[in-house]
Amino acid sequence: MMVSVCMITFNHEAFISQAIESVMMQKTDFDFEMIIGEDSSTDNTVSIIEKYAQKHPDRIRARCNSQNIGMVDNFIQTLNECGGKYIAFLEGDDYWTDPWKLQKQVDFLESYSNYAMLHTNKAVLRNNKLHKDYSLQIKSGYIFEDLMFVPLICTLTVLCKADILKNSLARVNLLIEGRKWLMGDFPLWLDIAQNYQIAYLNELTGVYRFLDESSSHSKNIVKAYHFEHSVINVKEYYYKIYTKSNKKVSYRFKLRFKEMMFHAKKRLVLDYGWIAKKELKSLILTNPFLFIYFLFNKSLRLLKFN
Repeated sequence: MMVSVCMITFNHEAFISQAIESVMMQKTDFDFEMIIGEDSSTDNTVSIIEKYAQKHPDRIRARCNSQNIGMVDNFIQTLNECGGKYIAFLEGDDYWTDPWKLQKQVDFLESYSNYAMLHTNKAVLRNNKLHKDYSLQIKSGYIFEDLMFVPLICTLTVLCKADILKNSLARVNLLIEGRKWLMGDFPLWLDIAQNYQIAYLNELTGVYRFLDESSSHSKNIVKAYHFEHSVINVKEYYYKIYTKSNKKVSYRFKLRFKEMMFHAKKRLVLDYGWIAKKELKSLILTNPFLFIYFLFNKSLRLLKFN
């Protein structure tokens, strides 16, 4: 099998058909399969998936969990069932728009073996409005340092060599379990980017659907805080690994990273208040003036409210 498409889904009744159809429309000169990890949805997602699996038994394999195991575990288990030489990703609420996406990416990686993975541009659908950006200047090559500052890689656009991906997954899985990270894709890209080159193709191949309530976005203040805290934890871990193993890391990168972490933790404190007590403690120790500013800002808010 040349390509496995890893699709995870939960309560995506309104979107799952479009996601599956966008995979089935792919035009390729090679075989590909779709592995769907359904995480015990409470809507009609399961029945929709089963209809597609019955219609395309040679191409679609569905694994429906009897109990909800969470996005990260569902992602890892579904990914481990992918048997292709390359692995692509698409969540059940997103969709591809280019019928030649997989063919273009396989052709590239077959021609340029020095790259571990290839990602592309994408559009964002928010409040029924499609936002496109064809002007992104994202470089190809060793992009680890860039990836630490900007979320360059959108998972729905990725095609990766399966052997490299699964080797990274074995390491990342242990870290996710031990450090309670709330995402699986971002640490995977960082782990791969430490050792391999990543290519970028500035072509729009899919649409990311921005939902008000999802694994990475939530109106629940506690849930939102924990996700942001997890992102910071991932970055700090890989920063330590990267700087320890690479003695030639520039002083400029180190300063930029520390500045970014300072502002990220400051934002958590200001956005989430006393929920962010770990970040508050860290900031007090590194800059006591920020604590004074926080109290002053909090007092102004209370006075304004009253």
